Amino acid sequence: MNGITMAATGRLGQDPEQRYTNSGKLMLAFSIAVDENTTATEDRAAPETTWVRVTCWEELAETLGEQLHKGSAVYVEGRLRRDRWTAKDGTPHSGLSVSACRVDVHGRIVKSAPKREPEPAEATAW
Repeated sequence: MNGITMAATGRLGQDPEQRYTNSGKLMLAFSIAVDENTTATEDRAAPETTWVRVTCWEELAETLGEQLHKGSAVYVEGRLRRDRWTAKDGTPHSGLSVSACRVDVHGRIVKSAPKREPEPAEATAW
């Protein structure tokens, strides 16, 4: 793989989007939030989060399409690119994107446990 290779661990900010390109290639696109491993200091309120757009292709996209959901924790390796664009209002923007060659799924955040009915307490004779 030529170019800059990147490895990152993060969580999906939303469900991934699976689609086909005009040439018929299957792709899966999602963004991950990568948090710095730092603690709050006097000059910094909290660790910063960097958002990285990730694109998977063909077989990898097919495999991951059903596995990934908002909140999934992933490890991503791939070719890094810095994208630059201009918004409709003329504001310049830039961001990071990765064309992934490897994605390992580590789990998913569960927002709330399913509600269970409490089980009746057993009566104990003393």
